[in-house]
Amino acid sequence: MKQKLLLTMIINLLVMYGCMQPEYKYQYLLPSGWVEAEAEDINNSGVVVGYGSDGTKAMSFIYDNGEYTEILQSGWEFAYALAINDNGVVVGYGFDGTAQKGFIYYDGEYTELLPPGWSYASATAINNNGVVVGWGTEQGSLDLKGFIYENGEYTELLPPWCKDASALAINNNGIVVGSSLGHDGVFKGFIYDNGEYTEVLTPGWASASATRINDNGAVVGNGSDGSFIYKDGEYTVLPDEMSRPSDINNNGVVVGFSHPGLQTGPSNWWKYIGFIYKAGEVTELKPQGYRYSAPTSINNEGVVVGFVLGKYRAPRGFIATPRINAD
Repeated sequence: MKQKLLLTMIINLLVMYGCMQPEYKYQYLLPSGWVEAEAEDINNSGVVVGYGSDGTKAMSFIYDNGEYTEILQSGWEFAYALAINDNGVVVGYGFDGTAQKGFIYYDGEYTELLPPGWSYASATAINNNGVVVGWGTEQGSLDLKGFIYENGEYTELLPPWCKDASALAINNNGIVVGSSLGHDGVFKGFIYDNGEYTEVLTPGWASASATRINDNGAVVGNGSDGSFIYKDGEYTVLPDEMSRPSDINNNGVVVGFSHPGLQTGPSNWWKYIGFIYKAGEVTELKPQGYRYSAPTSINNEGVVVGFVLGKYRAPRGFIATPRINAD
């Protein structure tokens, strides 16, 4: 009887201990000598890219298994890395002293991106086939256009219903999503697939933008009435906490944040509250020692990256690894 009681107590203690453990193990990212950093994307090998500052200039970083690599092309004034594919190829944008350009970075080598006749460009995403998407403007114009860059060739993206558009993401099947401003003045998301455009606007909403797409064709975005998942013509409105979805992985898990600071004034701009949405449930991401966080990306293993910040503390990147993968 005593042995049974002791065993029960041990099991209860283990259950209590397990319940007390954070769902995620957190690691913070700040390259040596830098004063701030934000993690923007993580690939399925766990390699992270982001950007920040050493106090004198803005530059980017790759974080891989404890090692940092700085990204700032010689002669450029700043660089912001936004995405990395599973082959370790990074894209982003920067300024070379004369124009803002997109860039591709791999193994110490840079490729500058600026479609012919354009005045500036930003590369926003790259898939595992090396296809890059982004946006910018033609010389003499203020209207935005999206672009695809593949094998040295550019394809312009501009849905027929709109005056300007920005390409924001591409999946490994080559399907592009983004945002657009229609000739009717309505902001809409769009999907581009092999020459065909599809409007994305949740029924009854006044505006929407499509921000990310996974390899199963599920799109996340936000708009006038909150945020959503769109797939095969169907919309799922996400809970109010997910007002700004950032990414969706191939398992349908969404990360994002709410930003109550937008409602309470500029003095509260730093109040980002991070969330993860899985199987209909929303869980707040709470990095130790920080109340506010903004998740930016999630890989297929469920590892989340983003940045944390407070009113009197400069941002730093974070990696949140699910306990099942971390221990």
